[in-house]
Amino acid sequence: MRRTAPSVFLLAAISGCGESQFKPIEEVELTGSDATTDAPPVDDSSSSSSGDAASSGDDTSSSPSTSSGDETTTGDPSDSTAPTNTCGDGEVDDGEDCDGGAPQLCSDLGSDYTWGEAKCSPGCTLDVSACQTCDAPTIAPCDAQSDDPFHAIELGCADMDGWGASNGVPLLSRTWASPDLDAYRVLRQFGSHKLPGDVPAWGPRAGERMLLISTGKLLGLDILDVLLMPPGAATSGSGNANPESEAVLPPPMRINMAGGSTTNDPFRDCDGVGDCSQTLAFQWLPSLQASDIAYLDLQIRVPAGTRGYALDLALFTTHYPEYSKSAYNDMAIVWTESEAYVGNIAYLLQDGLPRPLALPSLSATGLVSHSGLITNLVHDDPAMAGTGFDGVDGEEGGATDWLTLHGPAVPGEALTLAIAVLDLDDSFLDSALLIDNFRWRCESCTLGAPTAAGGCGLRPASP
Repeated sequence: MRRTAPSVFLLAAISGCGESQFKPIEEVELTGSDATTDAPPVDDSSSSSSGDAASSGDDTSSSPSTSSGDETTTGDPSDSTAPTNTCGDGEVDDGEDCDGGAPQLCSDLGSDYTWGEAKCSPGCTLDVSACQTCDAPTIAPCDAQSDDPFHAIELGCADMDGWGASNGVPLLSRTWASPDLDAYRVLRQFGSHKLPGDVPAWGPRAGERMLLISTGKLLGLDILDVLLMPPGAATSGSGNANPESEAVLPPPMRINMAGGSTTNDPFRDCDGVGDCSQTLAFQWLPSLQASDIAYLDLQIRVPAGTRGYALDLALFTTHYPEYSKSAYNDMAIVWTESEAYVGNIAYLLQDGLPRPLALPSLSATGLVSHSGLITNLVHDDPAMAGTGFDGVDGEEGGATDWLTLHGPAVPGEALTLAIAVLDLDDSFLDSALLIDNFRWRCESCTLGAPTAAGGCGLRPASP
C-alpha cells in the first residue's frame, strides 16, 4: 500500500514514535540443595512403632494416620490446608492479575502506556508485551531563515545544521511541483488584520513561516514577508502556469469514479489503490477537468511507536457564497498512501457521510467562518482584509478558520502524503490553501468516525 517513487502532486510524508516492548516475568522452579539432599540414615533401635509398621507393611491401627510422612492422609478433607489452584475459574483471586476475560486497554494500566491491549496469560498474569509508549520526536521548526516550502510546514528540517531525526522529519523523497513561482508563497502573514497582542489574523501555527498555494497568481511579499492582496484580486480569477489534467489526477492521486473499496462503501474493504473515502468522485465534474494545480509530494519514515500525524489547513475561495451548493467549486486534497489507509484524508463528515475539502461540504457543516463582503468600503469581517478574497461589486468570497487534519500511520513504514489545490472545470474564480504545523501524534484515528470519537479527517483547529 506504500508508494516508493515521488509523484507530481502535493504530498507529505510522516515519520513515527519509539516503541517499547514489555515481557511478563517468567516463573522459574527452584532446584536448590533442599530438593536433592538425601534423608539421614534411620537408627533401627530408636524407630517408633508407627515407623516399624510403615517399614514392614503390617498396619494394625484402626485410627486415621496423620504422621506417616509420604502416606496419603485419610482424615476429613475439610481439615486440609493445602492451596487450591483457582486459575481458570473465571474469577480473579488473590495472587492473580486476571482470569480470562476480554483484553484490557493498556492506557488503563497506568501512564507508562499510551495504547495497545493487555491479554490474560494462561497463568492468570497480564501479558503487556503489546502495550506501547509513544516516543514521537517533538519537531523543532526550522523556517526562521528558510524560504523552503517544506521547511515552512515543519518537514525536511533534518537536512539542516542543528536538526536531525530527533527534532525534525527526514524526507525519503520530495517533489515540489508548482512551476509557476507566483502560485505559492512562503510567508509570515497573510492579509493586513491583526488580533489583540499584535498577532496576525492569518499567521503561522508553528515556527515563523507558513505555506500558501493558489490556483491563481499571488503578489510579491513585502519586506516583512507579509502578503497583501487588493480587494477582489482573487474574485476576478486568473490562470497560472501550473499543470492541468484531463480525466485523471497526477499520481498517486486517483479520482476512481467506482470508489476505492470493493463494496463501494467508504472506508470498507479498501482496495489499496483508489480513493477509499470516495470523496473525490463525489465532487468531480462530468468534464473531469482540473487546472492550475499547485501541489507537492513527499515520503517520510514513521517513527517507532507513532500511529498518527496532524496538519493545519485553511481554505480561501471566491466561490462563496454563490456556488455553495454547486459542483462547480475548487477543491483541496491531501492524499495519503499508508499501510493503514490509501485515499483522500482531507475529508469531513456531512450527515455522517465523508465529503471533500470543498465549499459545498464546508458550507453545509458550518465551517466557512469568514465572509469577504465589503459594505460601504468597510469589511464586514476584518480578518479578510488584504487577502484578495474580499469582494467588490457585490462579490463576497470567504474562508474557513484554521482546520486540523488527523491521519493514521503505521510505525516504521514509509508514508506518502500528497497535498494539492486545483480549479475544477474553469479558472475564472480562484482558491488558495494555507498549510502549516505538521506534527506527529501518538494516537491513531478511526476512519469514518466522528471527530469527537477519535475520527480521522478535518475538524476545527484548537486555538
